[in-house]
Amino acid sequence: VSPALDDGFHRYVTQIVRLQLDGRVDPSFAFPAKLEVTNTNWHAAMPDGRILVSAFEPDSNREENLKLIWLGADGQRLTTLSTGFTRFTRLIILPMDATGAALPADLVMPIPIGGGRPNVIDAVQPLAGGRLLVAGAFSRVDGEARPGLVRLLDDGKPDAAYAPDLATLHYPNAALPLPDGRALVFGSSIARGRWQAGVLRLRADGSVDLAFQPPPETITSGARRLADGSF
Repeated sequence: VSPALDDGFHRYVTQIVRLQLDGRVDPSFAFPAKLEVTNTNWHAAMPDGRILVSAFEPDSNREENLKLIWLGADGQRLTTLSTGFTRFTRLIILPMDATGAALPADLVMPIPIGGGRPNVIDAVQPLAGGRLLVAGAFSRVDGEARPGLVRLLDDGKPDAAYAPDLATLHYPNAALPLPDGRALVFGSSIARGRWQAGVLRLRADGSVDLAFQPPPETITSGARRLADGSF
């Protein structure tokens, strides 16, 4: 909470802190002051102390200013990937008839987000060799069509060898890499006139692994791999 202002009121102030094991704030961690804190998403903490976040540079109304940023153990910026995420979509209009029933899925209209955009990078999973698997509500990455899921090389460039087949999963929001190069991808789709959560397993090249057939009504938004290989 901020100090009292001229009108005598206090305001809430958004902060990013690191807590010690006993719950106290760690004074050695300081988030970069020039990053837009309100819509910052935390994604990964590495064994070497680095932290991966997605955050806006100061002008948060420009979608190209949403960046993946590596922070050091002290919270200060180490590296900003040059990757450009654009054409954000989060608001969906689903047309209905007079009875309230949804019309066919090909009439669903995704609406690009306007000014004051939220952070639409939902999940980032580090892979071997410094690569990253990124899921979110973006449509283009570095100017190329990459609707919702992209694998980045260690320099932040999209991996041209990875072409995810998301025809049945329209809006991915999480991914779980598997040791053999495949990945579970979670998101939302429209089936029988309604929204539902779903999960696909993609091969290392991004094609759908048809051997993976979860129960038809499986509803999940993420997973963790267990020691015995199940999830």
